Amino acid sequence: MKMMNPMTKTAVSITQKRRIFVTRHAGAIAWLQEQGIAPCVIKSHIELGDIRAGDSVYGVLPIHWIAEISLLDAEYFHLVIPVTSDLRGKELTVAQLNQYGAYLQRYTARAAEDHDA
Repeated sequence: MKMMNPMTKTAVSITQKRRIFVTRHAGAIAWLQEQGIAPCVIKSHIELGDIRAGDSVYGVLPIHWIAEISLLDAEYFHLVIPVTSDLRGKELTVAQLNQYGAYLQRYTARAAEDHDA
């Protein structure tokens, strides 16, 4: 997106905030859209280089990725799906996601300084 700088009368590029949804599941994509959150970008996998400051990232990512996203000044929203163990890892429909009470929770994380266990 470009905007005109009123002082110099030249075009200035503006970085738009993006919504990136990381999933391989069609039901999760449809559920997110049903919540009124239209992703700008849908990816089955993501690299840190794909994320920039101001982005909102949605998905089910491991904690070390959440920490990296936080360091990039981007937001992370975790898709929480409280299901029983027999349903974990299975493709769920929008109806099932609603039935089991899926919701989005914003998280930030940071790694501890000590790497020793």
